[in-house]
Amino acid sequence: MARAEDDAQKVGDEVYVEDSVVQEHTKGADENFNHVEGEIWTGINKQTILAFFAICTQLSAYEMALLIPAVSISYINADLGPSPSASWINITWTLGAAIMVSIGGRLSDIFGRRHFMLCGGIISFLGTIVGATGQSIGQMIGAGVMFGIGSGFQEMGFACIMEFIPNKYRLTALGLYGTSAIMCLFSPLIAYAFIAHTAIGWRGAYWFMCGFHAFGLVCMFLWYKPPSFETKHKNDSVSKWKLVAEMDYVGLFLFTAGCVLFLVGLNFGGRQYPWKHAAVIAPIIVGFSLLVLLFFWIFYADLKYPFLPPKLFRQWRGYNVLVIVGFCCGMLYYSMQVIWPRQSSLLYVPANEPILRGVYANLTLFGTWVSLISVWVVCARFGHEKYQILFFICLQTAFVGSLSTLDIGQNGKAIALVFLMSCVINQPLYMLFSMVSLNLDDQADMGVAIGAISTFRLLGGAVATAIYSSIVDNQFAHNLPSRVQQAIAGTDFDTANLRSLIEAAASNTAAAYARVPEISQEIISLAQIAVKQAYVQAFRIVYYTALGFAVLAIISALCVSDIDPAKKNFDKAVHLENEKGKEVTVESKANV
Repeated sequence: MARAEDDAQKVGDEVYVEDSVVQEHTKGADENFNHVEGEIWTGINKQTILAFFAICTQLSAYEMALLIPAVSISYINADLGPSPSASWINITWTLGAAIMVSIGGRLSDIFGRRHFMLCGGIISFLGTIVGATGQSIGQMIGAGVMFGIGSGFQEMGFACIMEFIPNKYRLTALGLYGTSAIMCLFSPLIAYAFIAHTAIGWRGAYWFMCGFHAFGLVCMFLWYKPPSFETKHKNDSVSKWKLVAEMDYVGLFLFTAGCVLFLVGLNFGGRQYPWKHAAVIAPIIVGFSLLVLLFFWIFYADLKYPFLPPKLFRQWRGYNVLVIVGFCCGMLYYSMQVIWPRQSSLLYVPANEPILRGVYANLTLFGTWVSLISVWVVCARFGHEKYQILFFICLQTAFVGSLSTLDIGQNGKAIALVFLMSCVINQPLYMLFSMVSLNLDDQADMGVAIGAISTFRLLGGAVATAIYSSIVDNQFAHNLPSRVQQAIAGTDFDTANLRSLIEAAASNTAAAYARVPEISQEIISLAQIAVKQAYVQAFRIVYYTALGFAVLAIISALCVSDIDPAKKNFDKAVHLENEKGKEVTVESKANV
């Protein structure tokens, strides 16, 4: 291939214009990044760094809004309850985030991202105050709803980052973005520290969140200045009200109602109602039907701004398969964040050691942070994302299988397997985001494309959490009677009181055991061991179930098409408003 006489010519102080011809890419060729004619690279600048930092604060903020309530919920319920509705403090986060990330992504594609990101930050900030001052479980659920809505907008940060970073560095930027969330990694430990060592207790963790959300909100206001509505529509001169009138309200309704009903039905199952109850089956079926109807609507209705652009879903290997992989990976990622803290507290950490519980709960977060470092240190440099995704999912599958072998007293083995599993959990998700962005025919659809895959990822997590939690509860209830009966065999415990002992073991509290007639400390100790054995069997079934989803992820990953290296160039989807002075119009080489 011919080479340009000058590889690069300097324009001004920072801009480089390259005049090399496009090199043909053949399958199996090295993934050298090709510079196409007329490319520019303005270099990194202060505005980009500050905008990147501001968005990073939102990642930590919305992760805290998920993690701190999750580790504090038992203490909140003990303080303000007890209430059977306490689990909705956490459920509402998934419900709100799954819906709002796609809605926010689509609307911000059209109207601009700044105000939606600020709105998300404000809603979450107010949610921390509502939670910190909560006087009832209902008020705490209200705070959870605010966290979910705000976090959905804040999760648009993935799209925000990628659109002002050159294509070549998108995966690197995503890895750095994830790595920046080191503050939220310690949030469970911080929550346990407040609970164990301060009079304010769990409320202190909410006030800590409040301070961080306020800091992040100020950073966003000062430094994140993406293209405004006027900039995005400077060529079509369309008004905001005209766009509002042309919005796809039917699609918005079908999506919102479908997601709400589907997720509510999932979370009713095994909690408020048995799985076979109409209150569970009806919303799941109706919600799923509405989501199916949504796709018929967007494909066959004549819409100027469909809620989900149908052209996205016509890319089978370039988008749909990535969505399926993201759904399956979400089932593994979010379930680990919920299942492992529960498993560790039930089997490996005494109830009177809250700090140690925080350390165990943090294992998944520490491993996740290692996985994010590898995204920008290794994955972004290696290329061949399809094979990397396949490799990491295979490792996840192996570790899930290994986790099914855990037993009582195997603390070291549990720590090692959970940490190693977490070290390979995030790479596929972040590579999926990068691949989706580079596969887009129109970069103006970045928000909805990333938002939709985020929604399906969160739906995968919600489905997995509902399934896994139901399995744990049902298997525990099924196994406990036989385990207790075996444990007390050969003792002098009166079998006439066996039913009372089993009921006490189900609660596994000192108060419950005290109500059992003629009970001794020996019987209590045997019953507590039986409880752990019943949970071991229950979690084993959970991991067997997760293996099935991991295999589905492997099959889907085999269908993914790799990214053409020619797309990994220096093009940027947008320029920030406050770096407009850096833009240079590329002219022909003769005029440079």
